[in-house]
Order: sequence, then C-alpha cells, then structure tokens
Amino acid sequence: MFEDILRFAPREFKKRHVMSVDISTSAISAILAVRHENTGIADILKTLKNPLNLMGENFSGLRTAHVIREGILKIFRDARAVTGHLDEITVILSDPFFSDITFSKEMRRHHPEIKISSQEISALFKTMEKEAESPREASVPGAPAAPDLVRAGEEMFFPKVNGYEVLDPAGYKGKSMEISAVFTFINQFMKETVIGAHDKFFPRAHLEYVSDTRLIRKTLLKLNALQDPAILFNVDGEATGVYLLSNNEISHLGISTFGTKTLERRVSSLPQYAQNMLEENLKAKTESLLKPAFLDWWEEISQHVKKLEETGFPKKCFIAGRDPAVNIFPGLLANYLKSLLGFESDLKLFSVEPMRDLIRPSSFVPQNQDILLASLLN
Repeated sequence: MFEDILRFAPREFKKRHVMSVDISTSAISAILAVRHENTGIADILKTLKNPLNLMGENFSGLRTAHVIREGILKIFRDARAVTGHLDEITVILSDPFFSDITFSKEMRRHHPEIKISSQEISALFKTMEKEAESPREASVPGAPAAPDLVRAGEEMFFPKVNGYEVLDPAGYKGKSMEISAVFTFINQFMKETVIGAHDKFFPRAHLEYVSDTRLIRKTLLKLNALQDPAILFNVDGEATGVYLLSNNEISHLGISTFGTKTLERRVSSLPQYAQNMLEENLKAKTESLLKPAFLDWWEEISQHVKKLEETGFPKKCFIAGRDPAVNIFPGLLANYLKSLLGFESDLKLFSVEPMRDLIRPSSFVPQNQDILLASLLN
C-alpha cells in the first residue's frame, strides 16, 4: 500500500547546487546557484568578486602566481561561508590563462558495411588525447611554456561520417569517420591551486574547467548565432584575445596585453563614459582622450586580424568582456574594420539576454557578467 502511494506521488525533480568561478586578468568572480535540471532554470544564491591588480605583469611571474593563488583561495573561502554544499564547480579561464588546441583525426574503415561502434569512437578519441598532450603540439603563440601546461578539459565538435556531419557516429555505416575536438590546457600551478582550494572547501563537488572561448562558442551555437564563422574579440581587463570561431573550430589568432583596465589607466573617466554618466563637456574631453588610446589598442590587435586577409574576413564579429567599458568597443571597432581593413561587419556584444528567463532573479545579476552566466546555462 505504502509503495503504491510512493509510485503515484509526483517526483521531486533534481536540483544541483553549483558554483561558477571566472578567473580573468581583472578579477576572480563567482556565482553560486541552484540549478533545476528539469527546466534549466538557475536560482542565484550569491555573487562574489575579488578584484585583481596585474598591471604591468607578464602573467607568468611569481607575483602573478601569488595574486592568483590568494584570489582563488579567497573566492572559495567566501563561497564556503555562503554554503557548505556544492555538487558542481566550473572554473572558467580567460586568456592568457589557458590554451585551446583543436585537433582533427580521420580514420579509414576497413569494413564500411559494418556499423560504427562506440568502441571505435573511443579508440579514435584516445589517439587524439595522446597527440594533444604532446609538448610539441601544445606549444602555441601566447601560451605558457609547453612543459608547464596540463590538460584540463576537452569538447568534441560535430563528428563526420563519409564527410557529412552527424550528431553521433555510432550506428552509421561508412568508409571514413572524422572527429574534431578542442583540448583546453592550463598552467600546472593554477590547476594545482584550484584543486587545493576545491579539496579544502568543497572536496565532494565535481570539478571541471572550461575556457571562456569554448563557453562563448557553445552559447552562440545554442543561440543559433554561429551558422557562419565569426571573429571573437575577447576584451579582458589587461588582455585581449582574438579568435576565429565556427561550428567545428576554435582558432587562436593572437593576444594583446591591452584591455579595458589598460584603457582606464589612460582615460580615468572611461567607466562613467561607458555607462553614459558624464556631462557633455566631460564627455567630449573623454572622447578626445579615448581616440589615441583606442588606436593603440587597435594597432596591437589588427596584426592578428590581418591573418584572415587571405581567406577573407568573416561577416560576423562578437565582442565579449567583463567590464562596462566593453560597451564602447562595437562602435569604435566597426569604424577601424571598415576604414583600415576595408570590410563592414555585423558586430555585436556577446550576451545571454535571450536566455535571461532561465536566471532568477535576473535583476540580481551584475551587468557585463554574461560569460559567468553562460556557464549556468550550458
């Protein structure tokens, strides 16, 4: 009788207590939330932020390591004061604290009449993993020295059977199977620091890592905004990364040690200007100071964008950032792309606004935290 009552009683849908930690060159931020697995809705419990001062750093020195370590420990300690239980922790990494390496591997099948098995897929992926972890392959411009890199995450792109994209090759027949995947590497010291904080404060939580570029690409795909390749300008506090994104590729074009905080040190009124809080005379003065400063940013970035001249510039461009100052970039950047490189782009700020109904309460979330929010929605 009791079992019958339980059988017909409505089930309580699973909830997961999650935390997303965003490590950038300007701050270490976090969001704690309860995510409802049946609806995808996330109830925000608390937002945390620990500003960093990495001015003039090369991001690989002892001082940077100390600042990052203390910042990570503080965020985890503050989160522990909010809740004693987490099911899942996602660590988001900004440029230059990660290196995304894309690999593709094709296998010619001896028996195309036999359906592809999950074992075949697994064996091919393991081969890619071994190649990805080769120091020679992992060394890319802008990344830390290869011996210091350790793999922290991976994501498989759309596989192909006989050259055609499929959601899952298992069960298909064909002469060939191709898998593409991106592997995320991070500095060994940073990974050890995160693991130490995890083991100290939330040892039972599942821990995973993702680059902000992978996260942005995944979100754009979910929003159907990446049907064609696009350039991503990822503007952080002290650095800007330039990437080419598509449904099966992440190409790192280059990085500049120049970001919103760099601009702000030259134009102190930039935060107020970006939020339209200045009187007309101060606004005009800020714009006159901003033009040469922004031109310096562009001169560093343009050398990476020019790498696409031979293949042609994508029509779409996205700008992502963690600071209100990033709001001024679309208009200024569009002018430079047109006047200096000769192409007009469909340029937009990266935003999760179309999915804001999945965040409760949306008003509780600080502005320009779309990268952090995206981790709750994927």
